[in-house]
Amino acid sequence: MEDCLLEVGRGHGVWFAPQPLHALMPAGNVRWIPVTDAEPFDLAVVWPDHAPAPLITRLIAEVRAVAGHDRQLHAA
Repeated sequence: MEDCLLEVGRGHGVWFAPQPLHALMPAGNVRWIPVTDAEPFDLAVVWPDHAPAPLITRLIAEVRAVAGHDRQLHAA
């Protein structure tokens, strides 16, 4: 996500970012404009099988907090 924000800041395009990022990743040279009429969409969160369990537990908690609701996780 940081890479996307940096590229937008360099003038290399636009990015439809999740709204909570505005507060989490402020950028002085990027203008955040709410898009209120866009259709909702799903994002996937993935991690390697060998990732430490405590980190995955924290990642899942953070994703749920940002999403604002509890979502079912599907193992691939």
